[in-house]
Amino acid sequence: MPRRGFTLIELLVVIAIIAVLIGLLIPAVQKVREAAARSTCQNHLKQLGLAFHNYENANGKLPNSKRTEANKIVGVEGAKGWALEIFPYIEQDNVAKTYDRTVDWWTLGDPVAETGVVMTHFKILQCPSSPFPNRFQDKNDAAPRKKGSATDYFTPEGTGGTFDSLLDATDPAIGTKPGALDQALATGDSRTKIVSITDGTSNTFLIGECGGREDIWRGRVRTPALANKTNPNCARAQGGAWATNDNPYALGKSSLWCNAGNAAPGVTTAYAGPFKINGTNESGSLFYSFHTGAAMFCFADGSVRSLGESTRVWTLGAMATRANGETVGAE
Repeated sequence: MPRRGFTLIELLVVIAIIAVLIGLLIPAVQKVREAAARSTCQNHLKQLGLAFHNYENANGKLPNSKRTEANKIVGVEGAKGWALEIFPYIEQDNVAKTYDRTVDWWTLGDPVAETGVVMTHFKILQCPSSPFPNRFQDKNDAAPRKKGSATDYFTPEGTGGTFDSLLDATDPAIGTKPGALDQALATGDSRTKIVSITDGTSNTFLIGECGGREDIWRGRVRTPALANKTNPNCARAQGGAWATNDNPYALGKSSLWCNAGNAAPGVTTAYAGPFKINGTNESGSLFYSFHTGAAMFCFADGSVRSLGESTRVWTLGAMATRANGETVGAE
């Protein structure tokens, strides 16, 4: 008896069913992956928050948010960001011991070979939701070239001079106020402590997300980084490296790093809004993540919570300051 094969119509029906099942499965897999990435990101922030607290317990103060080039102590403390200070408390003690604190951060890596301590990628300083992991900051428009491994996290330095211009007309002014961490002084380290946070540790940001730097993200549109002011496709969301003293910044209006006449299409002018979480990741703006509809924060009490894109700008400013006396309600 001859064997009966499948007809063309039967094969097409089977293929169509498989295609439908795949179409249903892919979004489910993507949701599972994002949930896992979000959980990992939350865990990173918890570990970083715990490291800040352990640093304070050991040193009697919180670490500097940064040491600027203006406030470096020549031959003793070079320009650098906050991450190095907590390395001993995130199982990176060897890195902290071998890092030469006496020089500026960008001198500790080879920008061509991408070798040296500041070129090292640390998973705990990256959010796995970011679509482009293991990025570099690479400011390459003038000497010295400043290149280093990027992070998706930063420490808000309170609110800056342009912050109140982002508020609704009915919001009370906040002004220029310090955040949980202070930058180092020319005479020594900051002396800020947890007890300095009188607005309440559960209502004050310690770490926030500013993902994707130094690529510029406006909404979900990416402009690849090209940090050279003489290039007509210049684009840079500055402060991306974990080692840089540009990583922390005060909240306010972001400024265009490139010259307007030499900037990539789509970023030829400064960001004009909407001013909200996940609006843009450009330095001096608010907060930016790749989580759907929200960003994650580590508060000064060590807790990690997400805030939605609808969170009022005033609330973000109130939570970015440590001792301004605001009363923050539920969003």
